[in-house]
Amino acid sequence: MKKTIIFRVAIILAIFTVSCKTNQTVAPKPILPSWEESNAKRAIINFMFHINRTGKERIGYGMRTAVIEFDKFLFPIGTEDLETEFLFYSMEVFTNEKTHLKDKTPYKQLIAKDRDYLYEQGGYEKFSHLVNLTWQGKTMKEYEAVLNDFYEKYCQKKGVKRFSELISKKGVELIRYLKDNKFRVYVYTDCDVDLVRKHSNRSLKLLPEYIIGPSVLFAKDTSGRVLRTNRLTDNSKEIMAGMVQRRLGGKPMFMLVNGADISVAEIESTFYIENLALIYSEEPSDSLKQKSKENGWVLFH
Repeated sequence: MKKTIIFRVAIILAIFTVSCKTNQTVAPKPILPSWEESNAKRAIINFMFHINRTGKERIGYGMRTAVIEFDKFLFPIGTEDLETEFLFYSMEVFTNEKTHLKDKTPYKQLIAKDRDYLYEQGGYEKFSHLVNLTWQGKTMKEYEAVLNDFYEKYCQKKGVKRFSELISKKGVELIRYLKDNKFRVYVYTDCDVDLVRKHSNRSLKLLPEYIIGPSVLFAKDTSGRVLRTNRLTDNSKEIMAGMVQRRLGGKPMFMLVNGADISVAEIESTFYIENLALIYSEEPSDSLKQKSKENGWVLFH
């Protein structure tokens, strides 16, 4: 009898406990917690609410595409710094193999990491062919090892252990939020895509193929090995809008680009579709402010 009473009491307590847990209110997950309250954050949340509404206005998942620019917003240091450091790194390797060039211009200045000289001469673009020349003939695996070594040194110089620490927390949250709402998210970079793809999985939670931008061609040699060439793909000089249009097949539904290149926001749609364009600019010009106002773009920094 005593055992029966104890058993019944245990059952009642168990039911009561489950009932209490069921009735507990679960706090909603904060949306974009690192973002300060601003027009940009409100625009993103309102846009998502609008396209997720039930009924005729709901936007199908197949049409949900987003493009976010890597330079400045996702990578605040800027791709110019990344490219410049990779140029200096490449020249050090290149002249170690071709020592007779060490005291000659421009190698001497580039080995010395003379940024003043570099910018006076026209910046990275002028010497990018030297980077491609340095690494031509490398297999994909060998070039991967090159990037591993470069990024280890780059992170040491920036005082961090992992490259992901240099990526904007706001950017990572935005990518996650878009993916949670069934968006296919692409990141556009104006530097060699291999530099960004190297860390896309870990830092951005995106597969390498979702990083788009100019790239170097790989080709098979006579033995069938796939090697890096010193030639760029045909789209290397294409503006961002053209590359995005070809890859996505039209205007993306969500765009976040730098004020320096608003071509994606200016893509003409062949059919009506809800879209949101955010323009990131630290010091927007009056013309950019006016254009944003006329087109309904959200300007922020």
